[in-house]
Amino acid sequence: MDPEREDAQSPAKWSLREWFRLAFPEARMRVATRRMPRDWFELLTRIPILERMVIKRFVENLTCEQWLNEPHRELEGMNPRAASKEVHGRALLEALLTRIARAREKTPREMRRIRKHLDL
Repeated sequence: MDPEREDAQSPAKWSLREWFRLAFPEARMRVATRRMPRDWFELLTRIPILERMVIKRFVENLTCEQWLNEPHRELEGMNPRAASKEVHGRALLEALLTRIARAREKTPREMRRIRKHLDL
């Protein structure tokens, strides 16, 4: 390896900008978009925008899977996956999903994901 290249990469020779990028990994993205953090979570965790979106989608998928696998009183103790396979359970499931949508207990994206998983 080139000795000049090694010196340029050593932390002792880093510029203030390189140290700043090390301390604040999202700074490059924020400077490019020229925007302030949207909330305290973004400011304190220093999670860049794309990573936050990935984490949010992962959590949404996880909660959707949990909801699909847990039994519900409105479905007479069945879970939504089992209820979607029976005629009587399908009617109960439609009533439950309609009530959830009207009460806005789940976001429209979550409702679409649930309906897609249940083939409704």
